[in-house]
Amino acid sequence: MTQTTVSKILLEVDGEVIYINPNSAEGKALQRLENLDSDLPSQLITLVEEGEEIDVQAGWERLKKRGYKIQIPTTDSSIS
Repeated sequence: MTQTTVSKILLEVDGEVIYINPNSAEGKALQRLENLDSDLPSQLITLVEEGEEIDVQAGWERLKKRGYKIQIPTTDSSIS
């Protein structure tokens, strides 16, 4: 049986060094981060905490400026 070696991604978290397989979801995400252009906000993902307010209107406006067509629902379709 042939075994191939995969170089690991070194990551330090809170002073602890861990090694991540570059073919794992985490490894692929870290590799994408290395290639991001920080001057292009569209490449960044924003996380929202529970209870945090979201300015939906501002989001729609940003999408319109980028050329997306926005269809605003006529009924309250919020998830509870």
